[in-house]
Amino acid sequence: MRDDAASSAVDVTREDAECPVLAERSDENEQEVDEDVEEIEEEVGKESSIVAEYFPGNLDETPSARNGYLTERSDRFSMLSVAGDAAMPESLPILLVLFACLIAALLGALVAGLHTMIKYVGCPLGTNGCNSFSGYEYEKKGFLLVKALEGYVPEAVVNVVMAMVCMLAIGIVADVFPERYGKQVLGGGTVQSLLAVAAGIPIAFRCAALRVVIMALYFTGGGTMGGDGPTIQVCTAVAGMIGWICGIRAPRTQSLLASLGFCCGFASSFNAPLSGILFAMEELSHVSSRLTTRVICIILVGSIVSTAVMRGLLENKVLFKAVYPDNLEDMVAGGSIETIFGKSMWMLVSIGIGLLCAFVGYIFHKGFGFTHWLLTKKVYECCPRYLVFMILGGMTAGIGALVFHLTGLRGVWGIGIKDLGEVLVQNPNIKAVDLLIFALGKLGAFMLGVSARFPGDTLEPVLISGGFIGGFVGKVLPDSVLGEEANAACEIFGMVGLFASCFRFPVTPVVIVLELTGTRTYNIILPVALSSFTALAVSNHLFPPILEQILHQDGIDLEAVAELAEFADDEELSMRDLEEAEARSVGSHSHSEKQVEGEASQDGSHFETKRTNSMESWGQRAGRHSTFQVVIGRLEESMFDVSSHDRTDRRRASVMEQVTSRPGLTLEVAAAVADAATAASTDVD
Repeated sequence: MRDDAASSAVDVTREDAECPVLAERSDENEQEVDEDVEEIEEEVGKESSIVAEYFPGNLDETPSARNGYLTERSDRFSMLSVAGDAAMPESLPILLVLFACLIAALLGALVAGLHTMIKYVGCPLGTNGCNSFSGYEYEKKGFLLVKALEGYVPEAVVNVVMAMVCMLAIGIVADVFPERYGKQVLGGGTVQSLLAVAAGIPIAFRCAALRVVIMALYFTGGGTMGGDGPTIQVCTAVAGMIGWICGIRAPRTQSLLASLGFCCGFASSFNAPLSGILFAMEELSHVSSRLTTRVICIILVGSIVSTAVMRGLLENKVLFKAVYPDNLEDMVAGGSIETIFGKSMWMLVSIGIGLLCAFVGYIFHKGFGFTHWLLTKKVYECCPRYLVFMILGGMTAGIGALVFHLTGLRGVWGIGIKDLGEVLVQNPNIKAVDLLIFALGKLGAFMLGVSARFPGDTLEPVLISGGFIGGFVGKVLPDSVLGEEANAACEIFGMVGLFASCFRFPVTPVVIVLELTGTRTYNIILPVALSSFTALAVSNHLFPPILEQILHQDGIDLEAVAELAEFADDEELSMRDLEEAEARSVGSHSHSEKQVEGEASQDGSHFETKRTNSMESWGQRAGRHSTFQVVIGRLEESMFDVSSHDRTDRRRASVMEQVTSRPGLTLEVAAAVADAATAASTDVD
């Protein structure tokens, strides 16, 4: 039946092509199509150049991006390209789940190692948890350099000099290595990971290794930004490289592996598995259309496994242990108006804190934009990057010195976990003005770092600064308004509010704070969610998210890159469908049946007969497939299956575009050919 449809469609095509009127009309259509193609190719070329800067060597060098997007992206074995004879059920493939769990376990161990490294490199200055915050063992190891120079050099000078030396070294390394390395090792790491998900290209292992070295240098110098973004990038790179080594190289499957690495790194780095999967649903779903329900389920189990391994190697420690009133559960027990949001509805202060966080986020947005413009348009034109890094490193450490002098808080030097922990346990010695000074100092140092693309994360500084802003509000308002021991709740409201304002995730900040601060925080879930909603709603009218601003400054459109990768996928698939339909119309029945056997089942997986034949010839030369090849093939097959939507309409539209660009075809004929080509790859006998 499929052969008859294809044959009749091609016969009608030939008859119409002989008609002069139809031929003239088709010439006009062809001219219009060519103009559209030129516009598309111009846009595709722009996005291709962006991808080429971050992943050199992975793009086709031919002038037309439509003729081939990626090189060396076919799968190594024929088993990777051929789906089964029948459609797989909707249940999760066990082999794929096991493969994801193995990768997740490795990533959990990797995160534990990176966190331990960050902690130990902070020992000379007593930062990043190498102090009393992590217990007596690290308290003895902390402040090694400061103690050695005590009485000779002030602590502030030690921190400033260390920051300048380390940032100078980072700048020199970034300038000595090729530019493609600088693209991957500078910045927070989140953008590079999202780009890997969108493009379906793995981050090179050399870049990941250099990123680890840069991380160590940055945190040795007391860098004020976080370590979770670089950790996530390394996890994304390792997950992609595992697939590449195994022969899983297709863009779609590489995108899925990058998503798995991203979410496992996020979950285990924050010790927050639910936040990892929510981040995938709220952010990665905008980058990749391949995140189906079954893919998200696999990412969920991967997040659980990676977090469990990390906890086994380190410990299941709440990052910030908030201290609430003993009667917190009674305050929100319900049953009356005063037991929903606390007595006198005091918890509704979360709305005001959300508004304040939106205003702070707007001020940060303006300062960040101006600082980045000043650096890129003025400073870098007259000074080399390594000198700018050294000066800015000294300035951020200088801000930390000023904050330390005024408040006694060291948190601008390093990530600042210890100081936020002290605030959340309600240190009575901390004053409201001290909290405000720290928040402004942390945001100022963070602004300098992210504007220059220092190799640190944007997530933790925002959480920590938001906690201090909320704590400031809690200290300023009298006890008669908030009640006793309400400061911890205000700090939680501030953390969630500033995170939602800066990143525009409505649910992720709520869940991540629950996972970071302990189970009792769930009692204030309603005002926490109100703070997130208020900050997000107001910020949407004022300024774009930080990540979006960074992408715009770097000239990256993640959705366009993802569309380019999927366009290449569909283009290759549609061309092969069309060629197979035409071949069946003129070929023998036996030859057609041989091709049909090589087609993918149901969703028309885009590794079809043409590639199958070449792979089978490789397999015949090798003699047989090894067990490893069979296993990897089943994995690839499962990954295509779980990430497949119903793509029949999209594929038919792409075939239509190909057919109508040929001379002498009417829309009716093109539709017939498109229907035949689409049916040929989706029908199951």
